[in-house]
Amino acid sequence: MSIEIDTEKYIVLKDGVRLELPLKEFELLHLLSISPGKVFSRKQIYNIIWGENSNSKVRTVDVHILLLRKKLGLNSIKMIRGVGYKITIENVSIK
Repeated sequence: MSIEIDTEKYIVLKDGVRLELPLKEFELLHLLSISPGKVFSRKQIYNIIWGENSNSKVRTVDVHILLLRKKLGLNSIKMIRGVGYKITIENVSIK
């Protein structure tokens, strides 16, 4: 599987097919893709994407991860129990 992320046009292509991602899902995918293999804690993701002063709950990260997994494939984002999440897609390009 290959993922292309265009940060200027807010477009994501999965194997050449355009995915419609809401802003937060796009930002979450972009964050995880910047450092493939790096594990981000739920709190880190929350603070970066939603901001420390957000009214949302930290568990909103889990919901958005689930939605991304449904669109990208269940094995695309891995949870490291007690630590956080990392992207497992090896072929990601960002422009």
